[in-house]
Amino acid sequence: MIKPLPFLRFALPALAGLASAAVPGTPEPPRPGRMPSLWLSFGNDFLGLNSAEAEHSDDFRTSHWTLAATACQWVAVADYAMLTDRGAGTRSDELTLTVGRIFTASPHRDEPWVAVGGGARFAGNLKGQNLQTEFHDLINYEPTEVFSLDYDHDQWSAAVYAQGSMPWWPHPNGGGEIVAALLATSEQEIQAEIATHLVARSRLFQAQAWCGGRWRGRNGEAAGATAEAVASFERGWWLDFGVSIHFLSFQGAYDPRGRESYGTVSIAVDF
Repeated sequence: MIKPLPFLRFALPALAGLASAAVPGTPEPPRPGRMPSLWLSFGNDFLGLNSAEAEHSDDFRTSHWTLAATACQWVAVADYAMLTDRGAGTRSDELTLTVGRIFTASPHRDEPWVAVGGGARFAGNLKGQNLQTEFHDLINYEPTEVFSLDYDHDQWSAAVYAQGSMPWWPHPNGGGEIVAALLATSEQEIQAEIATHLVARSRLFQAQAWCGGRWRGRNGEAAGATAEAVASFERGWWLDFGVSIHFLSFQGAYDPRGRESYGTVSIAVDF
């Protein structure tokens, strides 16, 4: 298990959440409102509330990176995740690349929008174990049994998705949103999510805070045994929450059933 860095352990616990706050490969913004021009998100379970002795520490979707960019109502997303199933002794990496079209009345305002697109998903040995080892070395933590897990077989599949957002702003400083997404692969994997958030805003520091609920559906044939275990873990209801200040945001979710939590840090900019 990667023990939390002291700063993160004490500064971020109230903001921690699920390492994947959206269906991988879909363009859900890291904060409520319209899509930024560019955003980068990093999630890892050491950002969460879990201790090194937690039942599922350093397990399932242990880490992920998301890079997304929009231009002329087009959006491109790259999502890279490291998946493990310590109980079965297996692991897999997952890379999802998509390009989509955004349909909205005004991409520069908080208006309803829908994005439709497609791409590909690659799963298997994508050097995630090497990256994880280097990261552990960088922060001077001892390696664990995570590094001895066996990789699932490599495979790839085509993917298509649809995602939409419906904002509601009865007051300039308060409102809400509904976000929904559906992604399907040619290997018959289906991932769906719907979330509702109450949002408070302040012009001071361009700050936002939000909370709500998220339902995650994971069905069909996932890309290997490890992905199946991750899907089973993620399936169901989660509590969403987060805060953003200017370009920096922290996203969160909490599983009330297993009392698990993870964290995501994002940087978003507009051009």
